[in-house]
Amino acid sequence: MGGDPYPSRMRFGLTLPHYGFSLPGGEPITFGAVVESARRAERLGFDSVWVSDHFFYSFGRYGADPAPIASIEPLTAIAGLASLTERIRLGTLVLGAPFRHPSIVAKMAATIDAIAGGRLDLGVGAGWLEQEFGAFGYRYGSIGERFEILEETLQVLHGLFSGEPTSFDGPTLRLRDARLLPASVQPRIPVWVGGKGGPKVLRLAARYADGWNGAWRWTPETYGERVAAAREACERAGRDPATFRLSAGLYTLLGDDDRTFRATFERGAASMPGDAMRGDTEETWRADTLSGTPDQAIERVRAFEQIGVEEIVVAPWVLPFSEQEPEIVELFAERVLPAFRRDRRDTSVPAPDALGAAVAVLREADGPLHWTVIQDRALRAGHLDPFRTPDVRKNLLAALRRGVRDGTLVAVDRGVYGLAPSSDG
Repeated sequence: MGGDPYPSRMRFGLTLPHYGFSLPGGEPITFGAVVESARRAERLGFDSVWVSDHFFYSFGRYGADPAPIASIEPLTAIAGLASLTERIRLGTLVLGAPFRHPSIVAKMAATIDAIAGGRLDLGVGAGWLEQEFGAFGYRYGSIGERFEILEETLQVLHGLFSGEPTSFDGPTLRLRDARLLPASVQPRIPVWVGGKGGPKVLRLAARYADGWNGAWRWTPETYGERVAAAREACERAGRDPATFRLSAGLYTLLGDDDRTFRATFERGAASMPGDAMRGDTEETWRADTLSGTPDQAIERVRAFEQIGVEEIVVAPWVLPFSEQEPEIVELFAERVLPAFRRDRRDTSVPAPDALGAAVAVLREADGPLHWTVIQDRALRAGHLDPFRTPDVRKNLLAALRRGVRDGTLVAVDRGVYGLAPSSDG
């Protein structure tokens, strides 16, 4: 948790559709649809994509039909996305801590991080949908009991992600010299605590996590109040508040102008189940979401940036993890993202530096290595930084080819490289 692992510019994530209500026209959800959305987000320039965690969803909370709604499991989905995307970071927003033993979560996370080449973020929360707990045989308990499970989960993840042997004695969990082998590609997988930002959430995040995410309706002012509380929680925990990461998820409706935004808002409100938006007007919706024209969205992002938010997770509809109008995503990428990219330095590693990383790895090896092993060892050793190098794989492969051309490396077999005799030593 020390230091700032991310570039200084504002980052933008996108929620992925993965529920039975997520696609236009009630189309059944499939993993293929999740992949399509993730690849489009990567192509459009988003920094990350996120999935949530429910056995099923329900509109009962909105005063509508409480029947179970299909949901794709998040960790297996991200494992699939890890092999089908190249640059974009992949995250959970958030895993329900009561649903999985944290040792299993840590082991799966380390493997997914390896598949992704160091692109995983892990968000964790206490869980809230009582209906799914009972249906699948989990005790719902009190909010205090669920937060106790969340705290144990965060403590175990904190220990296991350190890379050191971990022992733990808690109310429900016990570990004895447990260690993740192989470790994750990232020196430490970023862990986020998700929640409304109350005292318990911020205390746990300050003690055991990299940061906090709150979603889905915030004004900069109300979020700023929670930022102040988070910094106080860090100080009480003996942590430098500057190391605490801040992420905000926001519903997002966009239109080219006020007229088209109004029409988009009306379609969204009409589609909302139950009575959840009955009291909303255009003005109330704009007030605590990332909505309006692109220029208004840019202004709102700037306001969050000024209070220390480093990533906005865009939820492009009136429901989370829903993509009813892909045009909203396209418009955001076309008109909002560029406003935060104009002064961005190229954060990719130039081919010569990536080549140096490969040479450093090969000099420590007993012989030629496959490029995937070179990448893994370079990331582990810190020769390559996945946070400041969005296109690690592309840059490394380009550097390896360059090394062969200039005589630094030799291609021993397909995908296997070694040091040229003149470079060895």
